[in-house]
Amino acid sequence: MKRFTIPGIVALALMAQGLTASAGETFSIAAVADPQYADVPVGWRGGGREPEEGVNRLSYAVSQYNQRALDWGVIVGDIIDFDDIDYGNPPPGTPSATGTQDWSNADAILGAWDQLNILKYMVLGNHEFYVPNKDVDGLSKPYSVYRKFGFDQKAYYSFRHKDFRFIVLDGDFCYLNFDPDLPEYQQALDYYNALSGPQKTWWNAAISVDQRIWLMNALDESSVLDEPVVIMCHYPIHNPIGHHSLLNSTEMLDIVNGYSNVVMWLNGHNHSGDYALEGRRHHVNLKGMQNEAENWYEIEFSPDRVLVYKAEETNTPVHDLDISRPPLTVDPPYGFVATNAAGVASLSWNAEPAGVTAVVIEARRVPTAEPWQVITTLALPTGGSYGHTPTHPAAEYKYRIRFEAGAALSRYSEVLSPGEAAETPNPEPYAGLIGWWQFDDGTATNAVDSSGNGYDLDRVSAAGSWITGKADGAYNQPRFTANAAESDILNLAGESSVSLSVWVPGYI
Repeated sequence: MKRFTIPGIVALALMAQGLTASAGETFSIAAVADPQYADVPVGWRGGGREPEEGVNRLSYAVSQYNQRALDWGVIVGDIIDFDDIDYGNPPPGTPSATGTQDWSNADAILGAWDQLNILKYMVLGNHEFYVPNKDVDGLSKPYSVYRKFGFDQKAYYSFRHKDFRFIVLDGDFCYLNFDPDLPEYQQALDYYNALSGPQKTWWNAAISVDQRIWLMNALDESSVLDEPVVIMCHYPIHNPIGHHSLLNSTEMLDIVNGYSNVVMWLNGHNHSGDYALEGRRHHVNLKGMQNEAENWYEIEFSPDRVLVYKAEETNTPVHDLDISRPPLTVDPPYGFVATNAAGVASLSWNAEPAGVTAVVIEARRVPTAEPWQVITTLALPTGGSYGHTPTHPAAEYKYRIRFEAGAALSRYSEVLSPGEAAETPNPEPYAGLIGWWQFDDGTATNAVDSSGNGYDLDRVSAAGSWITGKADGAYNQPRFTANAAESDILNLAGESSVSLSVWVPGYI
């Protein structure tokens, strides 16, 4: 195991000649939904729910996970049932503390989860917000909840792992998520009151506009790279819309449908579990641990399949999912440029490859988080250009194009706003790149490896803090000491050529 001690670290990259991570690896993760722990008398909850069993059940699952070859684990929301409020008459409405605010339920179940000896991720659910409106130091919801569960100003994020991109979403727009003293409380309440449909229940939430904009930016990049994407969210969005669906599930479906490389949506919330297929995208609703002790899962990912195993049954999956996608055999667009010419979005691109029969042009309006729409399909010859006069200022739009050759398709071009410079993301890790730690994680107890190889660093010392850096985040403390994830590949003894690249604020 290698140890790195670096002061005021902002970014770290490690390269060694001849050492690379293999593409298309199979890996497995631990996944649990809805343990929903609360220290209550046996039978208090009723309805087949047993919040008092959460710590015991999760502890047992973790003990089994620790005996398996897993890369990381995730709880897909609702780790607690409630904390420090009177929850005998839900909905909690505008809760206030009913005694000592000590987060005892959260501490107990987090203690069980912390025994997992691999990297851990968290998805927030609705029950995490059934706590007092203000913490003991006056910090309001949702920020008190974010802080308790390891986040800062938001609880949505993404990371890459072995050729997959995982995107974590947070149902961040529900009036019960906010202290009524905050303006967002009334905004979310007004939104809820104006809704109709079966999803209008107080235990559901929506995805905010800001988060949807962030999501589409992340998906735009993944689409250019054509990398498979798995979205993890507490709430389901698949059809038919029901009593557990995300409040704006239709909007979210419209967004996700614009990205054929999203292969899976993983959620909890509906304790009975569910499965749906939307086009070629799998929607898997894990059953809730609060209801049954055996509701804990191992999920195996490979380039073409996802296998979902339940509890001790590791031979026969409960889901065997084909995530293969038709190959994109047409060369992608190059030289895509978008400019703003007196309110007209002027688009141009290099000559189409031989065999291309049409150019598909799509646009989306950014401030309102609108999904991608096809604005025209041009038959050849196109002249390599097109002008679009939008109904709103051209600067509010993003554009992308792709080529068609009969039924065959290309990847999408880069996604550009008029006047935005092209910056194609690198579809492959740099040759020899072992690890790339950006230290943008914000609240985690580890630094995620952005190379996609999975060599995350564990923080040893709790000193210091995450801060705003030169680009995104940084870690601030006199000494940043971390242990590399256990792997022989990070033991560089005997390597003839090793590079270590570090960006720090003026000193080492």
